[in-house]
Amino acid sequence: MLPKAWHGVWRGSLTLRPPLKNFPEILAMELRITPKENDIWSWVLAYSGQPERLYELKAVTDKPGTFILDEKNGILLDAVLENSELLTAFEVEGRLLLTRYTLVTSGIHYETRTFQRGELGPHKIASWKSQSLQNALLRHSG
Repeated sequence: MLPKAWHGVWRGSLTLRPPLKNFPEILAMELRITPKENDIWSWVLAYSGQPERLYELKAVTDKPGTFILDEKNGILLDAVLENSELLTAFEVEGRLLLTRYTLVTSGIHYETRTFQRGELGPHKIASWKSQSLQNALLRHSG
């Protein structure tokens, strides 16, 4: 179950480091979380000048604190709610993305870190090199 404290409209400024090509370093970000039906929430991300991302967050009913973030395009991401932090991790084209949404007194702190996989060493351990950081403090606005 996603606590009611998460519900609502959250807005702030997203900072991109390093800046992405054809994007400003700082852009407006909005997160809308609304209950839909039992154990499903609408999870909408909007960035200035970009189409909205209409996702759903679905609780895994037999595993408390476990969710699926459904991107509504065939992509399903595992998510876990621990304390006040919703975490996801996924790999795209050799890059690892770690995303955290942390409910804090002043709002929701959003962060996505992207890592590039390094070479596999002799002990079959790969190192991940930090590539980028996206972060924002989103404040409740409704």
